[in-house]
Amino acid sequence: MKNLKILYFHAKWCSRCVFVWHEFLLPLTMECQMQKIDVDIQPELAMKYTVDKLPCTILLKGNEVKYKRFGGIETDKILEILENDKS
Repeated sequence: MKNLKILYFHAKWCSRCVFVWHEFLLPLTMECQMQKIDVDIQPELAMKYTVDKLPCTILLKGNEVKYKRFGGIETDKILEILENDKS
């Protein structure tokens, strides 16, 4: 799982972003590396990954996007990808 990383694109003004972080992503912080990216502070990263809606969750394996979702996330899908990476 060393190669797996979650990028979480959010903004301080986005209430849904706060909800998704606390309810779905915060529990996953023990499972893999995670980076929160405020699109108002780092717009270049949002452009690099074509983030045009918030919140946006991207799971990377190395430099390859394995999962990308706008709005809510599918925790089961992320856990499945993480589990498959262990084997």
